[in-house]
Amino acid sequence: MKQMPIALTVLTLSTTAVVGSAQRPDFSGTWKLDEKRSSAIGGGRGGGRGEGNSRGGGLGLGASPDTIAIVQTAETLVVEERRGAETARITYGLDGKPVTNGVASGRSAGTNSTYTSAWKGDRLVTTIVIPPAPGGGEIGRYQETRSIDRDGSLVVEITMAGRPNSRKLVYVRAK
Repeated sequence: MKQMPIALTVLTLSTTAVVGSAQRPDFSGTWKLDEKRSSAIGGGRGGGRGEGNSRGGGLGLGASPDTIAIVQTAETLVVEERRGAETARITYGLDGKPVTNGVASGRSAGTNSTYTSAWKGDRLVTTIVIPPAPGGGEIGRYQETRSIDRDGSLVVEITMAGRPNSRKLVYVRAK
């Protein structure tokens, strides 16, 4: 087996690092919900027609944010969610370490949850663990995948472990 010259090895490794980081999108900006392209956008206020068909998608997450404002650095992603007059702030660590955030809406509102994020190519995948709702229930384990679509839209897909239903939110840049 031939050995690769050291200079070529260093160039190969540095090119791989640059390409790997270049694939990571910058989610920064203000985004408005595109209801027509989103699914399960409501808070499950009873208009459902069976499992997974209510406006909340059966995930217990409450209403989707109408607008989100994102500030992204190399270490964190800070999302300010606006639901009407209410605002909530969520911090994502981009280093794989867990971050604690308050639950803003849904059946576990007011409790703390743990967010652990990791890049998978050009997607930010976050595992969210929410304690049981007051009065009982089970621990909620969600997976949130955040990406930029080909048309420049921000797409947030949320699934819950052990449930077939999901939520897909599509946001367009606010003008």
